[in-house]
Amino acid sequence: MKNRILLDTNFLMMPYKDGIDIFREIDRLMADKQGYELCITKGVENELERIAGAAKGENKVAASLGIQLIADKKVKVIGADAGFSADSEILAIAQENPAATVVCTNDKALKRRLRDIGVAVMSMRTKDHLDFI
Repeated sequence: MKNRILLDTNFLMMPYKDGIDIFREIDRLMADKQGYELCITKGVENELERIAGAAKGENKVAASLGIQLIADKKVKVIGADAGFSADSEILAIAQENPAATVVCTNDKALKRRLRDIGVAVMSMRTKDHLDFI
């Protein structure tokens, strides 16, 4: 069974802000798994578009790059635009199949909530690589 990798908004902004090739790092960490599918929620897509449209400076560029990476890497958008926050939507989708889901985020509160329900979390370990926490 393929693992579902859910990418959070802040994770998609890391390539610009932190210079980390998140896709290479995900490949490295998932090398022993049975394959995976990269996904974002509709809430994450909306959040990136809002930041890219309204923010200034580094955040605007980082969000715009995140949107481009979604297209370039053919990241699948899942979930419906139900007005939930991106974090709530990620939690709901991860709860559907915790054993086959990995969430990529740096959000401390979200990481804690995901670990509490048994979902694997990938996060920035140091300024140059990712790891499971």
